[in-house]
Amino acid sequence: MGLDYRQDPITQEEIQAIFGRVMDIDSAERFLRVIHGRRVAGTLPDPDEPSSLAYWEEIAQTNALAWLRKNVPVDEDENATLRAEQELAEIEGGIIEDSKRIGLYVPNVGGGLTRGEELTSTYAIRKANEAKSAAEEKKRKEEEMSQADEIRQNTGTLDHVRPRSRVELRRKGENPWLKYYEKKAQETAPSVVPELSAFTRLWPSALVVLLTVGVSCTLAHFYIPPARAVRLFPEIPPAVTTVSALILANAAVFFLWRVPPAWQILNKYFMIIPAYPRGLSMIGAVFSHQAFSHFLSNMTLLAILGVQLHDEIGRANFLALYFTTGAVSSFSSLAWWVWKKAFITTTLGASGAICAVIAAFLWYKKDEGISIFGVTPAISSWLLLGLVVGMEVWSWKRARKSTGKQILDHQSHMTGYIAGIMGAEVIRWRERVRRRQAEGRRKQIQGVVG
Repeated sequence: MGLDYRQDPITQEEIQAIFGRVMDIDSAERFLRVIHGRRVAGTLPDPDEPSSLAYWEEIAQTNALAWLRKNVPVDEDENATLRAEQELAEIEGGIIEDSKRIGLYVPNVGGGLTRGEELTSTYAIRKANEAKSAAEEKKRKEEEMSQADEIRQNTGTLDHVRPRSRVELRRKGENPWLKYYEKKAQETAPSVVPELSAFTRLWPSALVVLLTVGVSCTLAHFYIPPARAVRLFPEIPPAVTTVSALILANAAVFFLWRVPPAWQILNKYFMIIPAYPRGLSMIGAVFSHQAFSHFLSNMTLLAILGVQLHDEIGRANFLALYFTTGAVSSFSSLAWWVWKKAFITTTLGASGAICAVIAAFLWYKKDEGISIFGVTPAISSWLLLGLVVGMEVWSWKRARKSTGKQILDHQSHMTGYIAGIMGAEVIRWRERVRRRQAEGRRKQIQGVVG
């Protein structure tokens, strides 16, 4: 990916001089190669145009360009001119070929210009200018999208730790109202990635995760299901109301990402930012989706499998499992990126919790067969669980080997599968303990009566 800018590999000291402690050596090398390739190809973005990059990504690109221009001189203006001339020639050639094909232009082999040719030539020049302008606009938009894909690692969770993970979901333009809230959203983090130890970055989030696990397990232990008469929606099954409430909460946050005044609070508490993590984002990110495809896939799985798991283990256990595994998965993703020093990465989404629901359901039913929608023969849940986890591992390895980029938050997914299995086993163990206790009390009562 990109283009070599020198023979000797870059050193850790040089990386820290360029980026600080924001990137690991592999990410920095890839980043510099991409930027240098754009310099040589003449496809650097126009500095006068508004940038679509996330704040720290823009700073990293500026620092990389400054270092490359100082240490690897390239005539960027000439390369950009040559690229523009090449594109114009391609456009003009296409216009002439199209004109020949539809009969507007006929070459004059006699050497002179006919009136029709003069008009055709003038028309072609005008159309070429119009096409050039359209092509430049199209190229600029494509570069804004492709540049993010090439130079960022991101993450998201079944949302793609795609480059920016659509970190700010901002729209281009000079609308003062949008610009104001865009600026307010950027103020949620410092302009420079703070020099913090891994422990300092992680301990507040770890504390939130521990509190979440403790509170969830405590409430699950003491929860007593209400009588049907006092339920808010007595005619609707408890599993449906519980899962529907979770889906509505996710939908509300998904909608808020389209409301600029909400960007600031969402950037703070509903997205995991390794450069400047906040503890409450361990829970907030579990309810946060920016892409509709990400939201739809997660909520569909929750609606199908969540209801079935809820029916098996009950409301208290289900909610405890969902919140604890979601928080633990979020923390594992944060810890991974902090360890990798990939501080321009961001991630969000319920995928860790959804993977836990999948694993818990299959593990809980491990002694039974699973029929898909009731139309297939029973399949061993062990086999399905192994297949799902195996595909996740294969996808993770394939992505790292083929592109060097990580599009999905695989570490969050894997943590979700493991946490889901552990949670299901804890619930099964508690049920066995309660059955033994109930059996013991029954025998005591029989002994007293006898």
